[in-house]
Amino acid sequence: MELAEVIRVAIVEDVKTKSRDFIGKDDYAVGDFSKEIDRRVKEEVAKMRDKPEYELGDFSIVLDGKVKELVCELSGNESYEFEGISCSVLWQGELSTWRFE
Repeated sequence: MELAEVIRVAIVEDVKTKSRDFIGKDDYAVGDFSKEIDRRVKEEVAKMRDKPEYELGDFSIVLDGKVKELVCELSGNESYEFEGISCSVLWQGELSTWRFE
């Protein structure tokens, strides 16, 4: 057996093993990876919301909260304000164009 063939077989077997570990079953069916990813994402989102199960809309709520946290961090505000990031960007941009003589 050539070295290339040995490497190919080793890679294929490793992918099969890792796939079985990821999807939690021995036989692969179309959609198994998508279903497992969906299950894991929903599980983590439910944890972020301190809920036993994911419900429709939970991801949007988590994402909204994370974006607002980032806006507060970038704008230097303690709480979210509509247009907070726009005002912050405009303020910083305006100051950078001023010339003190």
